[in-house]
Amino acid sequence: QRREMKCLITLLKLVIIILLFVTIGIHISFRELAKLRLDDLVHTPSSGALDDFFSSSNERPIQEKPGKEAFVGRSSDEDEMRIKQLTNRDRVQNTQSLKHSDETVNSKSLSCIDVVQRCMELTNESLPSTVDVPASEEMTLALAAPMLKGGYRNQYMRFVALVGNALINRQNLLLPSIKWHEKDSHNTVPFEMLFDVEEWNRHKSLPKLVRFNQSIHHQWNPASTVFVGSCNNVIKYFKKPHRTSILNELKGVTQPYALGGAISGQPGNLWDFYRRRDKYGKTIDTADSSMTLQDFEEWVLSAMKPSQLVMDIVNSIRPKDQPYIALHPRVEPEMMEHAHCKEVKVRSVSLILEQVLAYEGFHNYTSMFVAVAMPQMMHKHHLHPRYPFHEEHKENLDTLTRIFSKGIDHPSGHSHINVWTAGESSLEERNVNPCMIQLLASIVNMELALEADVFVGTSVSTWSTSVWKIRHRRGMPNYEFTHDGIKQLDGLPPPFAC
Repeated sequence: QRREMKCLITLLKLVIIILLFVTIGIHISFRELAKLRLDDLVHTPSSGALDDFFSSSNERPIQEKPGKEAFVGRSSDEDEMRIKQLTNRDRVQNTQSLKHSDETVNSKSLSCIDVVQRCMELTNESLPSTVDVPASEEMTLALAAPMLKGGYRNQYMRFVALVGNALINRQNLLLPSIKWHEKDSHNTVPFEMLFDVEEWNRHKSLPKLVRFNQSIHHQWNPASTVFVGSCNNVIKYFKKPHRTSILNELKGVTQPYALGGAISGQPGNLWDFYRRRDKYGKTIDTADSSMTLQDFEEWVLSAMKPSQLVMDIVNSIRPKDQPYIALHPRVEPEMMEHAHCKEVKVRSVSLILEQVLAYEGFHNYTSMFVAVAMPQMMHKHHLHPRYPFHEEHKENLDTLTRIFSKGIDHPSGHSHINVWTAGESSLEERNVNPCMIQLLASIVNMELALEADVFVGTSVSTWSTSVWKIRHRRGMPNYEFTHDGIKQLDGLPPPFAC
């Protein structure tokens, strides 16, 4: 029996050793395969290859007063193997490149210009020729990240934080560094394509948007539209934005100063700056004043006049001389899956519509605008039976499709309500280039919601909260749908907490 036991133990050891060697062999094979794939991408950085390679998916400055050290951030040590190979291979040459143009890390690496595709170039459209952008005569702050990230509302929140930091430190803002982002892509959209720069600069108390000046902004590269020396982190940022700090290689930059693109909780994180003031009531303090985030946002929003491109689209969609209700149901798949505020969410479009139709104050309206991202609703992944919310999602999609095509007969039988949407489909009909269609759709939807006679939203959405805030300042009525029915909001909405 002892011999048999020893033989069995020896056999088990041999099996374990064999499995170990097989595992190591598989690991090496995948590593070589990844390396080959990376080399293919590096030598032929077409947009298709980049799409396969990447997934799209400050607060406090170090200086207390203008003129001191720049903002500092740190980068994560955890990067996926392919990115690590890229950065390790190019580390020495990248250090030398700080003295020269940073358009590419080196001849074999991905280019910042390949990664950050500017929508202006993809559309072959020029920026408004009438824009008069002043030169910078004072200290300038630039966005360190290659773009404002997130959905439109989250990008807006980060922009507010950037403006707040510039105001606190008495800095201007470098206009070409402020790029909005087309979600799920590498496309960036210049500020001036979406908003009126001249209108912004008429607001004397806000930081000015200024043009690039080589003599005082020499640490920023206009070709790649990022800081000199930050290409490695910019490339990693597109892969893991929540783990990568753009500011890691920007210590001490002052021409211009850098902010944004830091990891949450670190100096330079714009989201932290905004959330601390939104959730905890921290004020924005300057040498001349102290204001709440609510007051500051109203100030910023008053200066963010949509560009002529945006307003032409809004005016072509909005019904002429007809009052309408705007509804934001927020039932897109990613919100259905979102873990926070489950007890507050109303996930059924049918239930929301029943509440709207039953509310006495809405009985005289015969037109309803519904702000919803239909391409997300119709994505094949969310229609698969294995999708966790398959039944609820399918019912919502069927309801939306039906009301957009047939409208709604009021339960009283006295009227028929025309239901319409804007979003991406409306922009496609107007030949808007796909490189910015999601972003532009969000801005158009917001303008239509702001101009509606009545707006009904939800507290689980930053987008609804933003519309409520602006409409409140304009003296326009706001409503919220809940599990208990429609409620009218009196005063400012509570801070977003989901």
